[in-house]
Amino acid sequence: MIQPYLILAFVWPISLEYLRGWQASILFVALAIPIVWLGKRSLNGLGPVRKWTAIVLRLSVLGLMILILGGVRWQRENKTVEVIALRDISESTQNVHDFPDKTLTTSIEHFLNTASESKGKKPDDRIGVVSFSNSALIDAIPNTKLALDTRAIRSAGSGTDIASAIQLSLATLGNDAMHRLVLMSDGNATVGDLDAALSAAAAQNVPIDVMPLKYDVQNEVLVDRFVAPAWKRENEPFTIDVILRSTNAIDTGGKLTVLHQDKPMDLDPATPGVQSSMNVTLKPGRNVIRIPVPPLPDAGVHQFRAIYEGENVTAAIAGQPANAAIKSGDTLLQNNTADAFTFVRGKGKILYIDNVPGGKGSYLRQALTNEGIALDDNITRVDGFPRSLVEMQNYDAVILANVPRGAGGLDEDQSKMLATYVHDLGGGLVMIGGEDAFGAGG
Repeated sequence: MIQPYLILAFVWPISLEYLRGWQASILFVALAIPIVWLGKRSLNGLGPVRKWTAIVLRLSVLGLMILILGGVRWQRENKTVEVIALRDISESTQNVHDFPDKTLTTSIEHFLNTASESKGKKPDDRIGVVSFSNSALIDAIPNTKLALDTRAIRSAGSGTDIASAIQLSLATLGNDAMHRLVLMSDGNATVGDLDAALSAAAAQNVPIDVMPLKYDVQNEVLVDRFVAPAWKRENEPFTIDVILRSTNAIDTGGKLTVLHQDKPMDLDPATPGVQSSMNVTLKPGRNVIRIPVPPLPDAGVHQFRAIYEGENVTAAIAGQPANAAIKSGDTLLQNNTADAFTFVRGKGKILYIDNVPGGKGSYLRQALTNEGIALDDNITRVDGFPRSLVEMQNYDAVILANVPRGAGGLDEDQSKMLATYVHDLGGGLVMIGGEDAFGAGG
C-alpha cells in the first residue's frame, strides 16, 4: 500500500511557496481520491467501521500536512501597551521656561502621572521612565502604576546622549506587550551614535514619539575659541587669544579672567598689583582679545583657562516705549570657559620609576646622572606615576625598572596611556625586568 506520506514526498519539492486557500483545497482533493480508493481496496479484510476509521485518519494526516505546506499558524496577539518615557535632564533643558508647573521636572512628572492614572489607560498597560544626560539611567521600571518617588537623585550632566537612552529602553522592554517610546528632549545630542540607536528601534518595530522641549536663547556670549601656541622655548614671551562670540543685538559688557596653572594671571601689568580680571566690551559677533604672556622659565606643559562673566542689562531705545527696550548679556554659563595648553621646550627630562628591591635601582639613577641626563626627582615610585597624557608630555622618555602591570604597578588606564604616549606622541620607553616584571602572570 502507498502511504499518504509517500505520496506527499513527491509533492513536497514543488511547494516552493506557501499555498493559497484554493491551491490547498485542490491539492487535498487530488490526493484524497487515491487514498480513499487504495484504502477501500487494501482494507477489505477489516470491518466497515475499522476500515473507514483508518481512511479518515489517513485523510487527517494528509490535511495536516497540507495545512503545514500552506503556512498555517496559531498567532497570539498581545494587546497590552508598554511605554517608556525618555526624559532629558541635561543642562541645556534649563533654558526651557514655558511649562505649566513650578519647574520643568515637576511639569513632566505631573504629565506622566496623569497619563498613568488616566481612565483611558487599560489596566494592564505599563509605563516606565528613563532619564538621561551624558548617560542614561532607569528612574522607573515599566509598571501598571508609575512610581517615581523611589528614583535616585541625579544632577544635570555636561552632555546629552539620546542614543544610550534609546538603547537602554529597548533593553528594558518586555516581550509580552506592544512597545512605544516617548522622547522628551531638546534634540541637542552631543554624544552617542543616534543613527544606530534609531535603526535598532526601527528593526524592533518600536515607534518613537517626540515631545520637543523648545527654547530660544536670544542673549548669549560664549567662548568660541581659546588659542595658545602649541610649542614655545624657555624665557620666550608670547600671546594667547580669547575669541568671544556675542549673539546680542547691541554691545554688551562683561569680565574676563585668565588662569595660568590654576592661578590668576596679571592682565594689566602697567597697574600695580595683580589685576586678575579685565572688563571687556563685546560687539555683536566675533571678538578677539589678546592676552600677553610673560616669559615662562619652567619647561613642561602650561595650562591656561579663560573664564567670562557676563552682565545682563536692559537698554532703552530713544523715542520708543519702555516695552521696546533691548536686553543684552549672557544666558548660558556652561559655554563661558575654555582651556588651552602650551608646551615650553627646555632641557630633556626622563621619568625613572624605580621598583627594584634593596635600593639596587639607585645604581642606574646615579649612572644616568653622571652622564648629564636630567631625571625627575619628584616622581620615583610607582604610586606617583602620571595619570594624564598632559603630564606625560613633560618627559622625553620613561624608564620602568621592575614595574609590574596590575597590583603594585601600572593599572589598566595607566597602561593604555603609556601605550598612547609611545605610539602616538613618540615618547621613549625603556623597560627593565626583575622579580615583579616580565614574570609569569605579570
